[in-house]
Amino acid sequence: MISFDEVGVNSFGDIASCFGSDVVSADKGQLVSSLDLEQCVKVNRITVTSKSSEIEFHDNLVDSVVERLSKKLSISDAGQSDLIKKRIDALGTGSVTIKIGTDQKNLLGIQKDRVDFGIRFVKSCLSHGIIVINGKMMPSTAVKNGIKCSKSFMGILSNCGATLEIEKCG
Repeated sequence: MISFDEVGVNSFGDIASCFGSDVVSADKGQLVSSLDLEQCVKVNRITVTSKSSEIEFHDNLVDSVVERLSKKLSISDAGQSDLIKKRIDALGTGSVTIKIGTDQKNLLGIQKDRVDFGIRFVKSCLSHGIIVINGKMMPSTAVKNGIKCSKSFMGILSNCGATLEIEKCG
């Protein structure tokens, strides 16, 4: 159930944006009875229970709406950030808030970078798969980019007339 407060009102607009649509509102002088149903967005499936609602639409724009809200979140003050977090949660994106302790302020930047890297690593693995090399799992995009960079490097060396020698120790 969507509440009729700041979060609820904004959630209607956010959900409509996910489907490339807009909210029909009497406040804008619109009437549901005057809509052309053929022009309305159609979804694949809607599931509503007492605890949750799901709307399945294959060409949805949820990621771009969440990205837009996340950008707003990064530049918002404390009061606005709570509202924006609630709006993201209302989209049902399974958002997660990670708080890094302030007890080690000198390591805070490093810790944030490590968490960011970890999240991006997992996302890459889930989105593009993994490749196992010598028993170690690696994101396939990282391996493909590494091969591409290696070929480019070897091309540069070749164009310069240089050779690459590798000395094996022990």
